[in-house]
Amino acid sequence: EYENQLTDYFSIKPSLRIEKLDRDVGFETNFISEFDLENSLYDDLFNEAAGQTYDLDTLEVYPYLNMTYNIAKNENLQFGFGRRVERPGGGAHGDWKVMPFPTNIYNEQFIFVGNPFLQPEYSNQYDLNYSRPIPMGFASLSLFYHDIENKIEWYDDDSYENLDITTFRNSANGYNSGVSLFMVLAGQVFGGTYSKTTLSDA
Repeated sequence: EYENQLTDYFSIKPSLRIEKLDRDVGFETNFISEFDLENSLYDDLFNEAAGQTYDLDTLEVYPYLNMTYNIAKNENLQFGFGRRVERPGGGAHGDWKVMPFPTNIYNEQFIFVGNPFLQPEYSNQYDLNYSRPIPMGFASLSLFYHDIENKIEWYDDDSYENLDITTFRNSANGYNSGVSLFMVLAGQVFGGTYSKTTLSDA
């Protein structure tokens, strides 16, 4: 990480993260149901998962660049670019994403199955932020655009008759863009975010 105040108005802060990951996922079981599930799809799903393995061995580079232009005292314009990663098994929903065995959520006809073959989700993130004082407070306006590879998404598998199976999968591409506006006025915080996400399997 490096930071340099180039002029009284302009500064930059680039950084670089290098990450080595080696992950092995496996599922071994001697599952024997206490019920008569000889013809049960739940039983089939459990046994199909047995012996599955997934190996991920990567060396990744994640750059980040932040540039700030100070227009006036406490008023500035910032631009940021960075590459980020969300790995299966982390973030929202945790290990559920990669657990390969079925879980009965609501009833015997609604089952969740994790996907151990999920690929990491990468995103190139572009952010533009303008902030300045306002009477009795402070205001900030942000625009963002994220270009996402291998977007991880919920997926309903309808390939089994009379059984609703929910899992995760990677879509080919995803795009997330939006705007955020926040104000601190007389000690109170106001604002919100509008965003739009587009997914594509192409």
